[in-house]
Amino acid sequence: MKNLILFFIPIAVLAVVSCKENNNVPEPAVPVSKEDSIKALLLKPVPTKEPYITLEDDGFEAELIAQGIDTDNQINGRIALEDVGKTENFGRPVVIQPNSKEAEYYKPMLTRYTEVMPLLKKEFKGKTGTELIVKQITDINKFKKLKYLYLNFSINPVDSLDLSANTQLEIFETSDAQIKVINFDNCKQIKKINFGYSTHPLKTTILHKIYVSKCPGLEYLSYNGDPRTLDISLNTNLKYLQIVNRGDLNPLKLERLDLCNNPHLASLFVEVSYYKDVYLSKDVYATYENSKKQNLPNGFPLLDATGALVNVCK
Repeated sequence: MKNLILFFIPIAVLAVVSCKENNNVPEPAVPVSKEDSIKALLLKPVPTKEPYITLEDDGFEAELIAQGIDTDNQINGRIALEDVGKTENFGRPVVIQPNSKEAEYYKPMLTRYTEVMPLLKKEFKGKTGTELIVKQITDINKFKKLKYLYLNFSINPVDSLDLSANTQLEIFETSDAQIKVINFDNCKQIKKINFGYSTHPLKTTILHKIYVSKCPGLEYLSYNGDPRTLDISLNTNLKYLQIVNRGDLNPLKLERLDLCNNPHLASLFVEVSYYKDVYLSKDVYATYENSKKQNLPNGFPLLDATGALVNVCK
């Protein structure tokens, strides 16, 4: 009987140990919040690589972080020179066609942007008590290899922007002209300048003047600034010109729109009756007349002078 009891003791001990081990099963992990996941995967702060340059505007730096350009993931007034040197694209086009190469290219950036930017704004307001917004964009001048600049985000009104240091710039687009004066002189590579206009939410366009006389390669210009200051007489390669409706300038009446020095013009779209007369170079006027006679768009698919008299240059 004693031996039988001794036999069962180890079994009892094993049973107790086994129960204890079963009781030590880890508790289910607490689900990670979406914000914590974003912080861990997309916004994990790392030391800024040296050498680095300084940035002046917190809102601008947030844009760099949200787009994946500033890789230290911190609003700290610094960006690695390596990050700057390989940046050719800032922002995204105002309009992206579905299922296009552009849509495929920008999709990863847009996905990151929509997840990261709200969190950056929330944390910034929590720390400073102020809203995170771009107040100035002079930091863009430090990106010497920039080719595509899309200012498609909220910005405080800016008196002037000088892009003459961005000599490699090829395309500039913005959805709302919240900049009063923009200097493109010395942007000898630029081919497209597009000032779109968004009415949602409605904003007052303050664009007054652009400098483009030293942009010999300019082919496309959509302009919603003051037409009285527009000088494209030296942009002889211009092919597309649109002068956008400005509600605050509707009563404006100008004598003429002189396009005599734009012999390659293929599309002209003047949305409001700013001008009494439009003057076209001989070759462009001939194309216009031929299209009109055939009642076909031909080489002038967007000709619209909204009541202005179209004339040939002498």
